[in-house]
Amino acid sequence: MVELLAASGALSIIGALFSLLLVRWDSAAKFVGCAFGVLAALASLASGLLAIVSEPFLLTAPTVFWFADFTLLWNPLAGLIVVVISLLSVAAWIYGFSYFDEYRGQGIGQIGFYMHLFIISMLLVVLSDNAFWFLVLFELMSLTSYFLVVFDQTKQSIRGGFMYFVMAHVGFMMIMVAFFVMVWEMRAASSSRRSGRLSFPLAWRPSCSFWPSSGSVLKLVCFRSTHGFPKLTPLHPLTFLRSCRAA
Repeated sequence: MVELLAASGALSIIGALFSLLLVRWDSAAKFVGCAFGVLAALASLASGLLAIVSEPFLLTAPTVFWFADFTLLWNPLAGLIVVVISLLSVAAWIYGFSYFDEYRGQGIGQIGFYMHLFIISMLLVVLSDNAFWFLVLFELMSLTSYFLVVFDQTKQSIRGGFMYFVMAHVGFMMIMVAFFVMVWEMRAASSSRRSGRLSFPLAWRPSCSFWPSSGSVLKLVCFRSTHGFPKLTPLHPLTFLRSCRAA
């Protein structure tokens, strides 16, 4: 599983770099970007399928941040989501062989670059098992998808991109506050320095006094912001979809 995801990431990075290097040659950038995209998606698809039928597996790599080891967790649920993303990615890249022709002269290589980064960051968000790196990858996913939405540079796409940018970062801030409150509660409940680590298994511990009071308030705010006021707030998903339909 790890090797397949690593291969998918390497193919995505190579495809992104070559797409950017070949930005002056649209046909070459399109072929290289889409070809590497299909291969990367197939590798991640295989990784997801293996995760579904295998025991949960946790990969941990130390970083310069004592509170944030880079951890990825493969389990059946994560594997299922990876499979769905990978299948959609394969379809998108294959469709790109013809669709990208509409952007000749506008920098097809840039689309390939952003798409590669968007897909690999989306996969890593699903597998991330640390709050800090989850937020970093979530931000990378948000920024790359924003650039894809506004690539047309039309009035409607720019407006849709702005709506998406605001909606994504409001969600980002709410998630960050929720993580901060949980870690703060865990540190208050324990004198151990390790209690401040941002690993999900630790932060989700049921005995934490975070549940249900603070958690319920935060979940209520998130729900009301994205579902409760579809006519009164631009944060509702349907509002965003209407704004960037053309993009």
